[in-house]
Amino acid sequence: MNDVTDNPGPAGRKRGFAPARFVLGAALLVAALTYLMDAYGGWRVPVWLLLVLVPLALLLGGLTSLTASCVRRLGRARPGPH
Repeated sequence: MNDVTDNPGPAGRKRGFAPARFVLGAALLVAALTYLMDAYGGWRVPVWLLLVLVPLALLLGGLTSLTASCVRRLGRARPGPH
């Protein structure tokens, strides 16, 4: 019962690993670190790159979500050797 996947979520469903949330969180942390380092003068980052980081993170999270859903669908469609 100590496993994270055994604990029901707010809607009563089991929570599993969400790769899109992980990738989006990591990408947004990189964007935040870049903003902070530029603000404190640690890095010299062009303004256009700062403006592009968050939309790229969202796009990367969306692509990861699409890939994960396709892999799950393909896994359900093909019966495995049981």
